[in-house]
Amino acid sequence: MKLTDNKTVDHRVYPQFLKQAPKTVKRTYGDGAYDRAMCYRANFDHGSSLIVPPQRNARYRMNAPEYLEERNKVILEIRGLRGDDDARKLWKKLKDYHRRSLAETGMYRFKTLFGSDLKSRVFQGQQVEAYVKSKALNIMTNLGMPQSEKIAA
Repeated sequence: MKLTDNKTVDHRVYPQFLKQAPKTVKRTYGDGAYDRAMCYRANFDHGSSLIVPPQRNARYRMNAPEYLEERNKVILEIRGLRGDDDARKLWKKLKDYHRRSLAETGMYRFKTLFGSDLKSRVFQGQQVEAYVKSKALNIMTNLGMPQSEKIAA
Protein backbone atom coordinates (compact mmCIF):
# COMPACT_ATOMS: atom_id res chain seq x y z
CA MET A 1 0.00 0.00 0.00
CA LYS A 2 1.21 3.48 -0.79
CA LEU A 3 -0.52 6.58 0.48
CA THR A 4 -0.22 9.66 -1.70
CA ASP A 5 -1.61 13.15 -1.48
CA ASN A 6 -4.76 14.07 -3.36
CA LYS A 7 -2.76 15.77 -6.13
CA THR A 8 -0.93 12.58 -7.17
CA VAL A 9 -2.58 10.51 -9.90
CA ASP A 10 -2.40 6.74 -9.51
CA HIS A 11 -0.72 5.93 -12.80
CA ARG A 12 2.26 8.15 -11.87
CA VAL A 13 2.97 6.08 -8.75
CA TYR A 14 2.23 2.73 -10.40
CA PRO A 15 5.74 2.03 -11.82
CA GLN A 16 7.35 2.56 -8.39
CA PHE A 17 4.65 0.44 -6.76
CA LEU A 18 5.19 -2.40 -9.25
CA LYS A 19 8.97 -2.39 -8.64
CA GLN A 20 8.22 -3.45 -5.06
CA ALA A 21 5.94 -6.31 -6.15
CA PRO A 22 7.38 -9.81 -6.04
CA LYS A 23 8.38 -11.40 -9.35
CA THR A 24 5.73 -14.07 -8.67
CA VAL A 25 3.08 -11.48 -9.59
CA LYS A 26 2.22 -12.34 -13.19
CA ARG A 27 -0.80 -10.08 -13.78
CA THR A 28 -1.96 -6.72 -12.53
CA TYR A 29 -5.37 -5.19 -13.09
CA GLY A 30 -6.39 -1.57 -13.39
CA ASP A 31 -9.08 0.65 -14.79
CA GLY A 32 -8.74 2.74 -17.95
CA ALA A 33 -6.64 5.34 -16.13
CA TYR A 34 -3.76 2.85 -16.27
CA ASP A 35 -3.92 2.63 -20.08
CA ARG A 36 -0.64 4.54 -20.30
CA ALA A 37 2.65 3.73 -21.93
CA MET A 38 4.48 4.16 -18.61
CA CYS A 39 2.29 1.48 -16.99
CA TYR A 40 2.82 -0.99 -19.83
CA ARG A 41 6.55 -0.29 -19.65
CA ALA A 42 6.57 -0.95 -15.91
CA ASN A 43 4.84 -4.31 -16.40
CA PHE A 44 7.15 -5.21 -19.28
CA ASP A 45 10.21 -4.47 -17.12
CA HIS A 46 8.67 -6.43 -14.23
CA GLY A 47 7.87 -9.43 -16.44
CA SER A 48 4.12 -9.32 -15.80
CA SER A 49 1.01 -8.53 -17.81
CA LEU A 50 -1.19 -5.48 -17.40
CA ILE A 51 -4.90 -6.23 -17.74
CA VAL A 52 -6.49 -2.88 -18.54
CA PRO A 53 -9.29 -2.06 -20.96
CA PRO A 54 -7.94 0.42 -23.50
CA GLN A 55 -9.63 3.78 -23.72
CA ARG A 56 -12.53 3.85 -26.18
CA ASN A 57 -10.59 6.00 -28.64
CA ALA A 58 -7.45 3.81 -28.38
CA ARG A 59 -5.57 3.31 -31.62
CA TYR A 60 -3.37 0.49 -32.76
CA ARG A 61 0.20 1.79 -32.88
CA MET A 62 2.25 0.74 -35.85
CA ASN A 63 5.92 0.11 -35.06
CA ALA A 64 5.13 0.30 -31.34
CA PRO A 65 7.92 -0.43 -28.88
CA GLU A 66 7.96 -3.99 -27.56
CA TYR A 67 6.39 -3.01 -24.24
CA LEU A 68 3.27 -1.71 -26.09
CA GLU A 69 2.71 -4.90 -28.11
CA GLU A 70 0.46 -6.22 -25.35
CA ARG A 71 -1.72 -3.12 -25.62
CA ASN A 72 -1.93 -3.47 -29.40
CA LYS A 73 -3.00 -7.10 -28.93
CA VAL A 74 -5.82 -6.04 -26.60
CA ILE A 75 -7.06 -3.46 -29.11
CA LEU A 76 -7.12 -6.14 -31.83
CA GLU A 77 -8.89 -8.61 -29.52
CA ILE A 78 -11.68 -6.12 -28.79
CA ARG A 79 -11.97 -5.18 -32.46
CA GLY A 80 -12.16 -8.88 -33.32
CA LEU A 81 -15.12 -9.21 -30.98
CA ARG A 82 -16.91 -6.41 -32.94
CA GLY A 83 -15.39 -3.46 -31.10
CA ASP A 84 -18.61 -2.33 -29.38
CA ASP A 85 -19.61 -2.18 -25.71
CA ASP A 86 -20.63 -5.84 -25.77
CA ALA A 87 -17.18 -6.71 -27.12
CA ARG A 88 -15.53 -4.82 -24.26
CA LYS A 89 -17.73 -6.68 -21.73
CA LEU A 90 -16.87 -10.02 -23.29
CA TRP A 91 -13.16 -9.16 -23.33
CA LYS A 92 -13.35 -8.34 -19.62
CA LYS A 93 -14.94 -11.74 -18.92
CA LEU A 94 -12.33 -13.55 -21.00
CA LYS A 95 -9.50 -11.79 -19.13
CA ASP A 96 -10.98 -12.28 -15.62
CA TYR A 97 -11.08 -8.50 -15.33
CA HIS A 98 -13.66 -8.84 -12.53
CA ARG A 99 -10.75 -9.81 -10.24
CA ARG A 100 -9.98 -6.10 -10.08
CA SER A 101 -13.07 -5.68 -7.92
CA LEU A 102 -11.34 -7.70 -5.18
CA ALA A 103 -9.11 -4.69 -4.52
CA GLU A 104 -12.18 -2.47 -4.30
CA THR A 105 -13.69 -4.95 -1.83
CA GLY A 106 -10.49 -4.80 0.20
CA MET A 107 -10.70 -1.01 0.40
CA TYR A 108 -14.38 -1.26 1.39
CA ARG A 109 -13.40 -3.66 4.18
CA PHE A 110 -10.58 -1.32 5.25
CA LYS A 111 -12.91 1.69 5.46
CA THR A 112 -15.64 -0.31 7.22
CA LEU A 113 -13.25 -1.42 9.95
CA PHE A 114 -11.13 1.70 10.38
CA GLY A 115 -13.25 4.52 8.97
CA SER A 116 -12.55 6.60 5.89
CA ASP A 117 -10.61 9.33 7.69
CA LEU A 118 -7.08 9.30 9.01
CA LYS A 119 -6.55 10.80 12.45
CA SER A 120 -3.04 12.17 11.99
CA ARG A 121 -2.78 15.72 10.68
CA VAL A 122 0.76 15.33 9.34
CA PHE A 123 1.22 13.49 6.02
CA GLN A 124 4.09 11.33 7.32
CA GLY A 125 1.91 10.32 10.26
CA GLN A 126 -0.94 9.51 7.88
CA GLN A 127 1.38 7.23 5.90
CA VAL A 128 2.35 5.37 9.07
CA GLU A 129 -1.28 5.17 10.18
CA ALA A 130 -2.39 3.73 6.84
CA TYR A 131 0.48 1.22 6.92
CA VAL A 132 -0.36 0.03 10.44
CA LYS A 133 -4.05 -0.30 9.61
CA SER A 134 -3.18 -2.26 6.46
CA LYS A 135 -1.00 -4.64 8.45
CA ALA A 136 -3.82 -5.12 10.97
CA LEU A 137 -6.29 -5.86 8.16
CA ASN A 138 -3.87 -8.40 6.66
CA ILE A 139 -3.55 -10.14 10.03
CA MET A 140 -7.33 -10.29 10.41
CA THR A 141 -7.70 -11.61 6.85
CA ASN A 142 -5.09 -14.32 7.50
CA LEU A 143 -6.99 -15.40 10.60
CA GLY A 144 -9.94 -16.18 8.38
CA MET A 145 -12.77 -14.60 6.54
CA PRO A 146 -16.25 -14.81 8.08
CA GLN A 147 -18.30 -17.86 7.17
CA SER A 148 -21.88 -17.11 6.29
CA GLU A 149 -24.78 -19.50 5.97
CA LYS A 150 -28.23 -19.01 4.51
CA ILE A 151 -30.90 -19.32 7.16
CA ALA A 152 -34.51 -20.01 6.22
CA ALA A 153 -36.74 -17.01 6.71
